[in-house]
Amino acid sequence: MRANLATLTGESHLRLLNPDVDTASGPLSAHNLLLAGTLIVVGECSAVVYATGMHTELGRIAHLTQTAGDTTSPLQQEIQRISRLVAALALSLGVVFFAIGHAIGLPFWANFMFAIGIIVANVPEGLLPTVTLSLALATQRMARRNALVRHLPAVETLGSATVILTDKTGTLTQNCMTVRELFISGQHRLAAERWPHPDELPLRQVARYCHSLKFPDGQ
Repeated sequence: MRANLATLTGESHLRLLNPDVDTASGPLSAHNLLLAGTLIVVGECSAVVYATGMHTELGRIAHLTQTAGDTTSPLQQEIQRISRLVAALALSLGVVFFAIGHAIGLPFWANFMFAIGIIVANVPEGLLPTVTLSLALATQRMARRNALVRHLPAVETLGSATVILTDKTGTLTQNCMTVRELFISGQHRLAAERWPHPDELPLRQVARYCHSLKFPDGQ
């Protein structure tokens, strides 16, 4: 029988399964195991269930996603650095003005309250709503482009990405890939155009061997 393991491995090719003894190092590479969450495409069989719930490979992946620790984004790290810098600067100014007030003979409590006011005045109270508003506006712009964002800091992290490469089908895509555009000899061409052009002959010669098609005997 053949099963589609794309939900676990991301591979678009069907896995050939049989009941023979397998000494594979893990369940994902064994050919005598049926994994929860996968699809049987061809064939039928009788199987013995030996793991359910969180003890399956799908459950193990779910456990890893639940136990993943929170990480701070570059924007959060920069805000923390600026906050520490502003706090140090505000405290320093407060101490300096307190010393100046003491030197010119101001009463202690009046001098102390004036130093506290200097410290509070140097705290950027509008920083938090400004950052939140900026991230919320960016989230709305991404939503109009069919990108759903659950956590606001993810906007900044995704916005700093310039290139995203994915090599797996079945988990992120529809388990099928289609060529829409070609970049050949320094030019972009749509795949729907008739080819080959004279400068695309080497590409066609290579493409003849880059497939997994099997032809019947005599053809």
